[in-house]
Amino acid sequence: MRILLVEDNELNRKVMNAFLRHLGHEATTVIDGESALELMADEQFDVVLSDVQLPGISGMDLAVKVRQGTEPAPFMVAVTAMARSDGDAYYSRHGFDSYISKPISLDALREVLRAAESHGQ
Repeated sequence: MRILLVEDNELNRKVMNAFLRHLGHEATTVIDGESALELMADEQFDVVLSDVQLPGISGMDLAVKVRQGTEPAPFMVAVTAMARSDGDAYYSRHGFDSYISKPISLDALREVLRAAESHGQ
């Protein structure tokens, strides 16, 4: 599974990459939405894990742009520190297939990757 991690916070990137490696995955990592879009113009990813609050293009704007211009669209996962009681519906309306809350747990990441694998089949 090809994974793109979009995260501007260095500590969060390190933790998520360590969790991904623990789960048997490697991710390509960028620090902002602009870099993600540039990379996705040339490469295809199965899953995009994107922080919601990014410098420049927000994670929300990134999800919308990916949905409009990428075929097949990757499984989009919002990574957010903003807990919401309506999280599934809210993030779905903004172009995401799923979301996970910060601080990230290994179990939550494992579950969202399972959902992505199921989605792709």
